[in-house]
Amino acid sequence: MTSRGSCSPRRRDLRTRYPRYAQLSEVELIDATAAAGLPRRNEGFVSYLVLDDEVLAFVATRGAALRVIELGTIPGLEGSIGAYRRLLAGALAADPLPVWRLRDGRYVVSLARPADAVQRVTDPRGVGEALAQRLLRPLEKALAGTTHWVISPDAALATLPFEALPRDGRPLAATRSVTYVQSLSVAALMQARPAAGSAKRDLLAMGAPQFVASGAAAAARIDDASGRLAESLARGALPGAVASGYALSGRRWSPLPGAAREIEAVSALFPSERRVVATGASASEARLRALDASGELAGFRYLLFATHAYLDTEVPARSALVLSQVDLAPGTDGYLTAAKWPAFRLHSDLAVLSACETGLGRAVQGEGVMGLPYALFIAGNRATLLTLWRIDDAGTVAFVSAFFDRLRNGMDPPTALALTKRSFIADRSRRHLAAVWAPFVLYGR
Repeated sequence: MTSRGSCSPRRRDLRTRYPRYAQLSEVELIDATAAAGLPRRNEGFVSYLVLDDEVLAFVATRGAALRVIELGTIPGLEGSIGAYRRLLAGALAADPLPVWRLRDGRYVVSLARPADAVQRVTDPRGVGEALAQRLLRPLEKALAGTTHWVISPDAALATLPFEALPRDGRPLAATRSVTYVQSLSVAALMQARPAAGSAKRDLLAMGAPQFVASGAAAAARIDDASGRLAESLARGALPGAVASGYALSGRRWSPLPGAAREIEAVSALFPSERRVVATGASASEARLRALDASGELAGFRYLLFATHAYLDTEVPARSALVLSQVDLAPGTDGYLTAAKWPAFRLHSDLAVLSACETGLGRAVQGEGVMGLPYALFIAGNRATLLTLWRIDDAGTVAFVSAFFDRLRNGMDPPTALALTKRSFIADRSRRHLAAVWAPFVLYGR
């Protein structure tokens, strides 16, 4: 989350107008000595730095000095990562366009066959092996003896599920637990934060919101509001706003029946007196603010949000969870942006952002993944689980339920996630195995 290079006028304007954005975008750097003291037993930190296609890795392990490993130039890195994600997702990808291998070894996604294409690729293993050879193999010696890897990705690497990359013929997830952090500086902040301890309640499950009011009058009100917003945009009346309005102008959100099933399955794991469930119109920003005002929000160990998400690559503080869009209370717009979260008071061990986009599957963008997890961390949350691409409803319910079942039995989030992934990897009866387990990534330790 630290900036590299000069701050653009737009970002300076954002920081001036919105102090919370400044808190999101400015993290004090730690030095090499402090970084070397971060790893716990059997834990290795890897912080990547991408400059164009040139990649560096900074590796820290317990008791060892911070090491800098030059990974060299990796031509077409972003394109290869995009190709890998699409091949892993298979038919579940948002837009399953063809993947091609070029003569120079790069991979690209293109509807038309590129002039220098060698072949069309349908198997992710070749791309995964190529990425692992450049991004992981050179780090093996420095990470020897570690079983939990904490990765700080950079640029397009933030969209790469490292645990899906092959290692000794199996996915990395089969032998290593992997979590992510925005930077080593944020990892240091996470290490200093205590766990939730004896929470008053186990679970707040909020999702499957109501996005459209019934009747033509309601539709007209929505169209009128969108028109006024578009007019403001045209006039330039909303400069630098990090509230979701202008970024989400004209968006229509589809119903989420799968999210309702997910909330039902997860909430059934916890006693009724230890959970709060909010769906439909009650899955609202106003409801969440009321829980915060009463102090109840700080009493939940786990938070589950099953809804749409807007993830912004340019301004992470503008990324948002989408809650109910009907009967909006004064001062609310139904979008929980990263800029809003620091005003809430949390003391949770984990937030799960199971963001849905359509009835076909789950939200699934890795772009901008740093904004919401860090905003939740500032608010008091320790770790955040996200997804990187679409997965089907059945797969989501099975995976998230198995994950929460391990949590309620006392496992910490990294262990619960690692074991859930390994159970899916081992179950050969499941279809689209990697498409189901690989997109889940945990920001935290």
